[in-house]
Order: sequence, then C-alpha cells, then structure tokens
Amino acid sequence: MVKKLCAWFALAIFILFPGCAQQNDDEGAVFGYYDNVPIEYFPVAQRFKEIEEYYRQNDVDISMMGYREWRWAFEYVVMNTAILQEVKSSNYKIPEKTSLEMVRDDLIKEMWFRDIDSLMISSGEAEFIGNMSRNARTFDMVSFSIDDYPDSEILAFAQKDTSNFGTIHLSRISIASSERDARTILNAITKGITTFEDAARIHSLDIFAEKGGDMGIFFVKDLESEIPNAEDRQNIVSLKKGEISDVIKIDTEWVFFRVENEFKAVDLKDKVVRDSVRDHIINFERGRMEDWAVSQAVEFIADVINYGFPETATARGLERHSFGPLPINFESVDLFQTLESFTIPFFPNMTSNEDFWKAAFSTEINTPSEPIIQGNFVLVLFPTEQTDADEEMIDFIALTYSSYWLRNETYQSIGSYFLNSPKLEDRFHEMYTRYLLPGEYYE
Repeated sequence: MVKKLCAWFALAIFILFPGCAQQNDDEGAVFGYYDNVPIEYFPVAQRFKEIEEYYRQNDVDISMMGYREWRWAFEYVVMNTAILQEVKSSNYKIPEKTSLEMVRDDLIKEMWFRDIDSLMISSGEAEFIGNMSRNARTFDMVSFSIDDYPDSEILAFAQKDTSNFGTIHLSRISIASSERDARTILNAITKGITTFEDAARIHSLDIFAEKGGDMGIFFVKDLESEIPNAEDRQNIVSLKKGEISDVIKIDTEWVFFRVENEFKAVDLKDKVVRDSVRDHIINFERGRMEDWAVSQAVEFIADVINYGFPETATARGLERHSFGPLPINFESVDLFQTLESFTIPFFPNMTSNEDFWKAAFSTEINTPSEPIIQGNFVLVLFPTEQTDADEEMIDFIALTYSSYWLRNETYQSIGSYFLNSPKLEDRFHEMYTRYLLPGEYYE
C-alpha cells in the first residue's frame, strides 16, 4: 500500500509541477484559443515530449503514443493558459524580480493553487481523513441469488390466480382519426369488403400493423398494459375464436380486436408455461423473488447463530467469500484500500451501497449481518476481525491527502471547468488530423 502511494505521489509531482516552458512560436499551428489567447503548437509539443520522456523512464512502450497523449498535452496547455488568464483578470501583479517567463508562470500557478487549497482544507481535516483508515475489518460472506427462485414458488404463485395466467392470441387494429372511421373499417371487415389483415396493414397505426394486426399470444394478466379497462379486457377474453370485439377507446385511439385463438387455461405442468410465468414474475413481480432470497438469508442467519458461520455455509452448500482488511471507503476513494481490489463478482456495483457499509461496520465481530440486497443477490456478511492501522500509515495518508490528493481532485474539477468553458475554442481534432496524423510530429 505504501509503495503504491509513493509511486502515486511521484506521478502527482510530475503532473502538477513539470516546469513546462510556455514559449511561443508565431509560425506554428494553433490548436485553439482560450479567452482569445492562442494555444500554440510549441508548448503543446513540449508537453508531449515530457510525456514521452516520462513513459521512457518508466519502461512504457512509446511506439503507440498518438492522439491520446497529444490530447493530454493540449489540455495541459489549456489549463495553464486559463489559470494565467484568471490571475491576469484578477489584477494580480507579477513580481518584478521574476523576469524569466517560465519561472514567473510557474510561481503564479503555484500561488493560485495554494490559494485554492487554503480555501478547501480546514484545520484538522487531513488528520480526520488519515484516521478514516484506522479501523479495518476482515470478512466472510455468502450470497443468495434471486435467480434461484424455485419452480415450487412459481407454481404456488400461478395457482392462486389461474384465470389470469391463461393465454389468448389476439390481433388488433388501431385508428387515430376518429371513432367513426374505426367503425367504418370494422363494418367493411364484417361485411367481407376487406380482410382484417389488409385493413390492419393499410389503416392501423400501431406496431402490429405490418403483421396484419397480429399481437401474438398473451397471458391474460399481461393484457392490462394493452387494454387498461378491466371490463373491456374481460369482454375481449370472453370472445370465441374468429370473433371481433366492439370499438373501444384506448388513450387517444379507437381500437378493436379479433381473437385468433380463444382463452386457454394455464397448464402448469408444461415447462414452457412455467418459464413464461417466471418471466412474468421477473418483469412485474420481482419483489417476490427478492423476498424469497431474503427469507433464505434469514434462515441462514438463524442457523449461523446456533452452529457457526463456516459450518452453516458448508451444510447449505454455499460458497464462502473472504476479503479484507478493508476500512470504510464509500465510493472507493483511492486514498484507502478499495472494495474493487478484492475479486468478488458483486463488488464493482456495491461501493456506493450504503446498506453494505452500515452492515459491514456496525455488525459485531463474529456475528452475521442483516441481509443486504445488491442487484440480483442478497448478501450476508460475517466480520471476523478488526485491526488498527499503524500510525505511520495514518500519517502518510493524511500527508498525501493534504499535499496531493485534494490538489489532484481540485485539478481535475478545475480542468473540466476550463475545458468546457465557452472561452475555449477547441480546434485540437482538426489540427491533429491535419498536422500530426501523417507523422509530422515535433522537431
């Protein structure tokens, strides 16, 4: 950890204090303007050379350097120019003794950043941040997948409402102009002047028109979104094969339906039907699946209290995941050990889950946590150990926060502000394509 932070600190010094000379080349290409000040080729190329040298010193392959690195160089020069313009507009007086432009500009930028830092770091803040790493915990964990929702639960759900899980095959025609037009088309179909399919293709305005109005097979329960009125829905479900409904108003349209295959009672022995009921539950009744997974977790927790965590996990055939030590690190601040550093499938989306962090650090050691819902899983944590970081590490994090981390975060935010400012005329892509793609890089 310390080695990683040291390397990070060294890179920060390179980024923030490179001593890049802001020289001018009146004959060079102009990559854009900030506040009417040209972003010229020479300083961008100079910065590009510094990036190349940094790569070379760190054994990074420089043969693939191109658009990305030139863009970094351009953005750096935009930042420098913008800061100097901000200072200039504030009537800051440049010290007379700093006659060298490079030294003068670097001093101005450093003073500007120090002023920003002084506004952002309050007394004791760095110490507080350092102490956030003091307590770290190690965990065991098991998970219960919502997707393991069993067929027995599906059957129980469907059997409570078999009429709504019957199927019906419908076609429809939707007319937007008027009820009168809809009835005229319906009469033409019933009198045999035209077919339902031809009328749908010519007159209907919904997504089923090009299929001759064919909507496909629906669970009766799923028809609610197509036919919101319960009485209308029941009347249509009661029709026999080939019969056509009366015209009904749905939203701003006048619609009528034909039954292609009449209502068929659900056969729960049919796997296709069970899979269709499962799809319905996933799409419209997902809370039932979560409730089931939570109930499995609650049963597991009760057994852990009686028999122990590893024994219960083994008895139930559950995979145990171990991770840590980990401090409280909501949103994965890279000053501390992060949740993503542990290769566990559900962690990438869990860093901002407040329930996870509360459970992780409020649950007593060697005690199972309450169930935590995370995406398709319900998790149970089991804190096994809590350790205190040494004072050297705490002091190092506090120093890194105050001397680099906050500055870097500020730098990124300010950079985004300047790069999206209306004062910036960004011609980088055009100039890169014109001058640099052929290989005519800096001299």
